[in-house]
Amino acid sequence: MPGEVGERKTLQFKRKPQITAVAELVRNALDANATEVNVELGRSSMKANTDIVVANNGHGMTPERAR
Repeated sequence: MPGEVGERKTLQFKRKPQITAVAELVRNALDANATEVNVELGRSSMKANTDIVVANNGHGMTPERAR
């Protein structure tokens, strides 16, 4: 699976509703020709989301291309 989203991008996602951030990461995976996308939600005992992990087998993007 490709690397993690950088800190700068993570901060942008924190300002969005969770479902919007997850949808954007899934769309990005599909744009990267992913054939597998896995979304995992970590939950606390109070049922609050503690972690959201979106993993995929897409080709990823270099920092240069992202700019």
